Amino acid sequence: MERGGAEELRVVVVRDGEAPLAWALLSRKEVWNIGTPDGVVQVRAWGSLEPRATVRLMRVLTDFDLMAKTQARSLRDGRRDAPARE
Repeated sequence: MERGGAEELRVVVVRDGEAPLAWALLSRKEVWNIGTPDGVVQVRAWGSLEPRATVRLMRVLTDFDLMAKTQARSLRDGRRDAPARE
């Protein structure tokens, strides 16, 4: 897979104690625009077992240093059994 200047894929896991509650597969690409950081976090896939874990995961994904944008294919609930929301 071509990375286009992005780092290797990483996994982020949100836990409650030892139990994993949410995860994301992502890569970051460092970009600078006239001396200002303009990096991008590309979320390839994610999943969550409960709403509070989803909130925590999204906070992590949108709070990387030097990253201006977080992109994901879908921000609908990542749980496979969850109904799609409009």
